[in-house]
Amino acid sequence: MIRNKFFIHLIISISVFFIRTVLTYVFGDILKLNETIVFFSLYFSMVSTSYILNNKFTFKDLSSSYVAFISLNILISTAEFFLFQFLYEFINFQFLRIVIIAPITLIVRFNINKNYLFK
Repeated sequence: MIRNKFFIHLIISISVFFIRTVLTYVFGDILKLNETIVFFSLYFSMVSTSYILNNKFTFKDLSSSYVAFISLNILISTAEFFLFQFLYEFINFQFLRIVIIAPITLIVRFNINKNYLFK
């Protein structure tokens, strides 16, 4: 059962990740918009999308709290943002930094969702 949940979560995360990476490349690297604005605006839109899809397809739990989901993801995003900024010294392209950070946050988010939010 957990493998099935993780597989569905992985599909949702890969889809959201792909969209986020493409939009980061377009807005951050091609259009050269402020990376902080691009990072957080795309982040919050993807977190909301992820919550809706995971709530409906992965965990199927109508009692989970959107506020708790957002709160925990804000904590994760803060750490992710500092790592994103740290990698700027080594990698200039925003979308490559997202590609490096995403696998780490995928595993962290799945475990938090499975063990705390969508029991």
